[in-house]
Amino acid sequence: MNDLTVKRTNISRYPLFKPLFVGFLGGIFVCFIILLIAAFLMTLKDIPEWSLGIISAVASALGSLVGGYIGAYMFKKRGLFVGALLGVIIFGVIFLIGCFCGADPFTVGKLAMLVANTTLGSVGGIIGINKVIKRKF
Repeated sequence: MNDLTVKRTNISRYPLFKPLFVGFLGGIFVCFIILLIAAFLMTLKDIPEWSLGIISAVASALGSLVGGYIGAYMFKKRGLFVGALLGVIIFGVIFLIGCFCGADPFTVGKLAMLVANTTLGSVGGIIGINKVIKRKF
């Protein structure tokens, strides 16, 4: 081989980008499916209006759980960090969409939703990283 040839490597500059992006898409997809099912159930039954905030918070938290799981599973390390970061990102996107649609600004309920998303995203990340590590005892 010639000394002037350059060795090509497959090292990405941002190794966390792809797991975060795929985890985000998975979390938003789960949130969308849960909200779609809830909307279908609302057409069949008379569900009180005050429960809509709770339903959306639960859908967002479960989406963060799944997103944290997927992201940590793909990144294969730092599950707590990846899951918490995905929980914050998913909350931020849902919060910004809500602000653009005329919802209330930051309230105590939104703070509780942020804590729930971050916590469940971290739990999903921990579960996702533990699925990667194969222990032999």
